[in-house]
Amino acid sequence: MNGPIPPQTTPCVVDPVTGLVRTDLECRRCGYNLRTLAEAGRCPECGSPVGLSTRGNFLQFADPQWVAKVAKGLQIIFAMIIVNFLVGLAAGCIGTLTPTLPVILSWVATCVELYGVWLLTEPDPSGIGEEKNITARKVVRVSSIIAACGGAIQLADVTFTSAFGEGTAVLTLFFGGISGLASLVAFFVRYSYFAIIAKRIPDDHLVRRAYMLRKAIVICAVIGIVAGIFASALTAGSSAAANVGMAIAIILPAVIAFLVFMIWTVVYIYAMQKSVTEESRLADANWARALRPPAIAVPVQSPADREIDMR
Repeated sequence: MNGPIPPQTTPCVVDPVTGLVRTDLECRRCGYNLRTLAEAGRCPECGSPVGLSTRGNFLQFADPQWVAKVAKGLQIIFAMIIVNFLVGLAAGCIGTLTPTLPVILSWVATCVELYGVWLLTEPDPSGIGEEKNITARKVVRVSSIIAACGGAIQLADVTFTSAFGEGTAVLTLFFGGISGLASLVAFFVRYSYFAIIAKRIPDDHLVRRAYMLRKAIVICAVIGIVAGIFASALTAGSSAAANVGMAIAIILPAVIAFLVFMIWTVVYIYAMQKSVTEESRLADANWARALRPPAIAVPVQSPADREIDMR
């Protein structure tokens, strides 16, 4: 976190004289309207401390079970990005021996990453900010599902080609394009959602970096498309052999841009999952402290009182 969390971000929420919630305020665990309830009291719907809902929209005061899901989702996404990167490196070595194995491993990693995305985009049970976040959550989920389905069709086509010696090149190209476009949309909107989560840590550096990487996705895509078009034009026709070197020189910047983007992505998601995991620990501690029953004071007897009791 960048600094200390204020005890209450909106002082007008609780009346300083009566200690009652005087505005519409959702419970952090169940979304119940806590208006007119005492800050020191409990939610009548789920029994959560009212005071935790007056501390602002920070992760460390949110439902700890939900924050734990978000942290786990980020950890899974980070791990699967590393797996996909290693599979891509190994594909050049094992792809000639078993062309289907790299595709299978990549698709399995994509499916596991989809599970992580599902955890990451679980709605906050309090409903706070959902009217703003619901579109981003839905787009991230739907585009991730489309990317996984496109990968499955590509896997089926590669398997068919390996088994029977002929494939459907048009089908592979079409669904590969759909899958790639869905992945691009998923990455773009995912960083918008990362910024939403980072604001609730709060960490301005992670918020700015999310928006920067969102722009970098578009730049990398444009560079890749332009480089691909020029390279295809140069390698087509009778002078293709003479233009191979020039085509490689055009594609090289796109490859470098993609590698730089992937390194930034790995570093960013590592920082995000580390920060949210820490917020999950703080949320557990805050809720455990708030739910702890008050200590019962035990009267201490003076020596004179003990002497009277003994008589």
